[in-house]
Amino acid sequence: MPHISYSELKDWAKCPFYHKLIRIDGHKAFTGNEYTAFGTAIHSVCEKVLTEKKVNESFNVDETGYFEKFFKEEIKKLDKKDLNYGLIENMEEQGRKLAPLAIPIL
Repeated sequence: MPHISYSELKDWAKCPFYHKLIRIDGHKAFTGNEYTAFGTAIHSVCEKVLTEKKVNESFNVDETGYFEKFFKEEIKKLDKKDLNYGLIENMEEQGRKLAPLAIPIL
């Protein structure tokens, strides 16, 4: 009997046609884009701020630096030929402004 991974079984349970397209026909599944990279980076900043605050009450966190680091990591995971570098540049600028506001430290 051939081995079926849990994720393959989950794909099939979600939609047998999706399973066929991805697992049998070899089409690429959605792997993300500039927007998901931005959202993941902002969420990572929030998580970092909250976990650091929990561990150390008197910490100084560089939300902007964390955003830049996390956003670059997420962008590296994406297919380079599909990227809109103008959009990425705009998102970096907006993220630098937004990151310090995401979780206000009281």
